[in-house]
Amino acid sequence: MNSVERKIAAALLTLGLCLGGVAQGADSPEEVFWQSVKKSDVVEEYRIYVEQYPKGKYLGEAWKRIGRLEGEAEAKRQAEEAARREEETRRQTEAAFRLTSGAHHMNKNLDAVCRQAAGKNYRLADWNDVRAQYQAGKKADEILPAGSAFVSWAGKRNWRSGRHYIATRANHRRDPGYLAHDTIDNQLFDLGSWYPSYPVLCFSE
Repeated sequence: MNSVERKIAAALLTLGLCLGGVAQGADSPEEVFWQSVKKSDVVEEYRIYVEQYPKGKYLGEAWKRIGRLEGEAEAKRQAEEAARREEETRRQTEAAFRLTSGAHHMNKNLDAVCRQAAGKNYRLADWNDVRAQYQAGKKADEILPAGSAFVSWAGKRNWRSGRHYIATRANHRRDPGYLAHDTIDNQLFDLGSWYPSYPVLCFSE
Protein backbone atom coordinates (compact mmCIF):
# COMPACT_ATOMS: atom_id res chain seq x y z
CA MET A 1 0.00 0.00 0.00
CA ASN A 2 1.52 3.36 -1.03
CA SER A 3 1.21 6.64 0.87
CA VAL A 4 -1.82 7.85 -1.09
CA GLU A 5 -3.65 4.59 -0.52
CA ARG A 6 -2.79 4.73 3.18
CA LYS A 7 -4.16 8.27 3.45
CA ILE A 8 -7.39 7.25 1.78
CA ALA A 9 -7.68 4.19 4.00
CA ALA A 10 -6.93 6.32 7.07
CA ALA A 11 -9.60 8.84 6.15
CA LEU A 12 -12.22 6.17 5.59
CA LEU A 13 -11.27 4.28 8.73
CA THR A 14 -11.24 7.43 10.85
CA LEU A 15 -14.61 8.52 9.49
CA GLY A 16 -16.13 5.14 10.26
CA LEU A 17 -14.62 5.03 13.72
CA CYS A 18 -15.68 8.55 14.52
CA LEU A 19 -19.26 7.87 13.50
CA GLY A 20 -19.22 4.72 15.57
CA GLY A 21 -17.67 6.56 18.48
CA VAL A 22 -20.25 9.32 18.44
CA ALA A 23 -23.03 6.78 18.38
CA GLN A 24 -21.58 4.93 21.35
CA GLY A 25 -20.28 7.94 23.31
CA ALA A 26 -16.67 6.77 22.85
CA ASP A 27 -13.42 8.67 23.39
CA SER A 28 -11.47 10.77 20.87
CA PRO A 29 -11.05 9.60 17.27
CA GLU A 30 -7.42 8.71 18.02
CA GLU A 31 -8.45 6.56 20.97
CA VAL A 32 -11.16 4.86 18.94
CA PHE A 33 -8.70 4.30 16.10
CA TRP A 34 -6.07 2.78 18.37
CA GLN A 35 -8.52 0.54 20.17
CA SER A 36 -9.64 -0.81 16.78
CA VAL A 37 -6.13 -1.72 15.58
CA LYS A 38 -4.15 -2.50 18.73
CA LYS A 39 -4.73 -6.25 18.41
CA SER A 40 -4.10 -6.32 14.68
CA ASP A 41 -1.24 -8.21 13.06
CA VAL A 42 -1.42 -6.11 9.88
CA VAL A 43 1.54 -3.73 9.74
CA GLU A 44 -0.23 -1.32 7.38
CA GLU A 45 -2.85 -0.53 10.02
CA TYR A 46 -0.14 0.69 12.41
CA ARG A 47 1.46 2.68 9.59
CA ILE A 48 -1.90 4.38 9.02
CA TYR A 49 -1.99 5.28 12.72
CA VAL A 50 1.57 6.69 12.58
CA GLU A 51 0.77 8.82 9.53
CA GLN A 52 -2.57 9.94 10.90
CA TYR A 53 -1.25 10.75 14.38
CA PRO A 54 2.50 11.57 14.12
CA LYS A 55 2.44 12.85 17.72
CA GLY A 56 -0.11 10.38 18.94
CA LYS A 57 -0.43 8.95 22.41
CA TYR A 58 0.45 5.46 21.19
CA LEU A 59 3.13 6.41 18.67
CA GLY A 60 5.92 4.53 20.47
CA GLU A 61 3.83 1.39 20.77
CA ALA A 62 2.80 1.64 17.12
CA TRP A 63 6.43 1.81 15.97
CA LYS A 64 7.31 -1.07 18.26
CA ARG A 65 4.61 -3.21 16.70
CA ILE A 66 5.62 -2.18 13.18
CA GLY A 67 9.15 -3.30 13.97
CA ARG A 68 7.97 -6.59 15.42
CA LEU A 69 5.64 -7.39 12.54
CA GLU A 70 8.19 -6.44 9.90
CA GLY A 71 10.80 -8.51 11.73
CA GLU A 72 8.46 -11.49 11.78
CA ALA A 73 7.71 -11.03 8.07
CA GLU A 74 11.42 -10.88 7.24
CA ALA A 75 12.14 -13.93 9.37
CA LYS A 76 9.39 -15.80 7.56
CA ARG A 77 10.79 -14.72 4.19
CA GLN A 78 14.28 -15.86 5.18
CA ALA A 79 12.95 -19.18 6.47
CA GLU A 80 11.08 -19.76 3.21
CA GLU A 81 14.20 -18.90 1.20
CA ALA A 82 16.31 -21.23 3.34
CA ALA A 83 13.75 -24.00 2.84
CA ARG A 84 13.81 -23.38 -0.90
CA ARG A 85 17.61 -23.61 -0.98
CA GLU A 86 17.55 -26.73 1.17
CA GLU A 87 15.04 -28.36 -1.17
CA GLU A 88 17.16 -27.47 -4.18
CA THR A 89 20.25 -28.92 -2.47
CA ARG A 90 18.32 -32.06 -1.55
CA ARG A 91 17.07 -32.42 -5.10
CA GLN A 92 20.57 -32.05 -6.51
CA THR A 93 22.01 -34.43 -3.92
CA GLU A 94 19.38 -37.07 -4.60
CA ALA A 95 19.79 -36.78 -8.36
CA ALA A 96 21.47 -40.02 -9.30
CA PHE A 97 23.26 -41.64 -12.20
CA ARG A 98 23.18 -45.37 -12.87
CA LEU A 99 25.20 -47.29 -15.42
CA THR A 100 23.72 -50.40 -16.96
CA SER A 101 25.72 -53.55 -16.30
CA GLY A 102 25.81 -54.56 -19.97
CA ALA A 103 25.94 -52.97 -23.40
CA HIS A 104 22.79 -52.15 -25.37
CA HIS A 105 22.31 -51.48 -29.05
CA MET A 106 21.88 -47.83 -29.96
CA ASN A 107 18.58 -48.52 -31.76
CA LYS A 108 16.86 -49.69 -28.58
CA ASN A 109 14.51 -47.49 -26.58
CA LEU A 110 17.20 -46.44 -24.12
CA ASP A 111 14.74 -44.67 -21.80
CA ALA A 112 12.95 -48.00 -21.43
CA VAL A 113 16.31 -49.71 -20.87
CA CYS A 114 16.99 -47.29 -18.01
CA ARG A 115 13.58 -47.82 -16.44
CA GLN A 116 14.05 -51.58 -16.55
CA ALA A 117 17.62 -51.51 -15.29
CA ALA A 118 17.46 -48.77 -12.65
CA GLY A 119 13.84 -47.92 -11.84
CA LYS A 120 10.76 -46.19 -13.16
CA ASN A 121 12.09 -42.69 -12.47
CA TYR A 122 15.21 -43.18 -14.61
CA ARG A 123 15.77 -42.12 -18.20
CA LEU A 124 18.67 -41.85 -20.60
CA ALA A 125 21.10 -39.31 -19.13
CA ASP A 126 21.77 -36.17 -21.10
CA TRP A 127 25.22 -34.61 -21.44
CA ASN A 128 23.74 -31.46 -19.92
CA ASP A 129 22.76 -33.53 -16.85
CA VAL A 130 26.38 -34.60 -16.51
CA ARG A 131 27.60 -31.02 -16.74
CA ALA A 132 24.98 -29.60 -14.38
CA GLN A 133 25.46 -32.25 -11.71
CA TYR A 134 29.25 -32.04 -11.86
CA GLN A 135 29.10 -28.25 -11.55
CA ALA A 136 26.68 -28.65 -8.62
CA GLY A 137 29.32 -30.67 -6.76
CA LYS A 138 28.60 -34.28 -7.58
CA LYS A 139 31.80 -36.31 -7.70
CA ALA A 140 33.02 -37.68 -11.02
CA ASP A 141 32.89 -41.26 -9.72
CA GLU A 142 29.24 -40.75 -8.84
CA ILE A 143 28.51 -39.84 -12.45
CA LEU A 144 30.60 -42.13 -14.62
CA PRO A 145 33.38 -44.04 -12.84
CA ALA A 146 35.13 -45.22 -16.00
CA GLY A 147 34.70 -46.03 -19.68
CA SER A 148 32.05 -44.75 -22.05
CA ALA A 149 28.25 -44.91 -22.11
CA PHE A 150 25.40 -43.79 -24.29
CA VAL A 151 23.90 -40.38 -23.47
CA SER A 152 21.87 -37.78 -25.35
CA TRP A 153 22.92 -34.18 -25.91
CA ALA A 154 20.28 -31.49 -25.49
CA GLY A 155 17.70 -34.22 -26.05
CA LYS A 156 19.24 -35.54 -29.27
CA ARG A 157 20.70 -39.03 -29.38
CA ASN A 158 22.62 -39.05 -32.65
CA TRP A 159 25.30 -36.93 -34.22
CA ARG A 160 24.79 -35.93 -37.83
CA SER A 161 26.57 -39.04 -39.15
CA GLY A 162 24.08 -41.23 -37.28
CA ARG A 163 26.52 -42.14 -34.54
CA HIS A 164 25.05 -42.16 -31.02
CA TYR A 165 26.42 -39.71 -28.47
CA ILE A 166 28.59 -41.22 -25.74
CA ALA A 167 30.00 -39.77 -22.53
CA THR A 168 33.55 -40.86 -21.78
CA ARG A 169 35.50 -40.65 -18.54
CA ALA A 170 38.75 -39.41 -20.09
CA ASN A 171 40.49 -38.35 -16.87
CA HIS A 172 42.20 -35.45 -18.69
CA ARG A 173 43.87 -37.81 -21.17
CA ARG A 174 41.87 -37.96 -24.38
CA ASP A 175 42.78 -40.68 -26.85
CA PRO A 176 44.36 -39.18 -30.00
CA GLY A 177 41.68 -40.53 -32.34
CA TYR A 178 38.72 -39.51 -30.15
CA LEU A 179 36.42 -37.01 -31.85
CA ALA A 180 35.17 -34.83 -29.00
CA HIS A 181 32.07 -32.70 -29.51
CA ASP A 182 32.35 -31.16 -26.04
CA THR A 183 34.32 -31.55 -22.82
CA ILE A 184 33.90 -30.94 -19.09
CA ASP A 185 36.70 -29.82 -16.79
CA ASN A 186 39.53 -30.02 -19.29
CA GLN A 187 38.80 -33.51 -20.56
CA LEU A 188 37.69 -35.07 -17.28
CA PHE A 189 34.58 -36.04 -19.23
CA ASP A 190 34.42 -35.95 -23.02
CA LEU A 191 31.39 -36.10 -25.26
CA GLY A 192 31.94 -38.24 -28.34
CA SER A 193 29.82 -40.38 -30.65
CA TRP A 194 30.11 -43.97 -31.84
CA TYR A 195 28.14 -47.17 -32.51
CA PRO A 196 26.63 -49.71 -32.25
CA SER A 197 26.53 -50.86 -28.60
CA TYR A 198 27.59 -49.38 -25.26
CA PRO A 199 26.43 -49.41 -21.66
CA VAL A 200 23.76 -46.80 -21.01
CA LEU A 201 24.16 -43.95 -18.55
CA CYS A 202 20.82 -43.43 -16.80
CA PHE A 203 19.69 -40.46 -14.71
CA SER A 204 16.96 -39.72 -12.18
CA GLU A 205 16.19 -36.30 -10.69
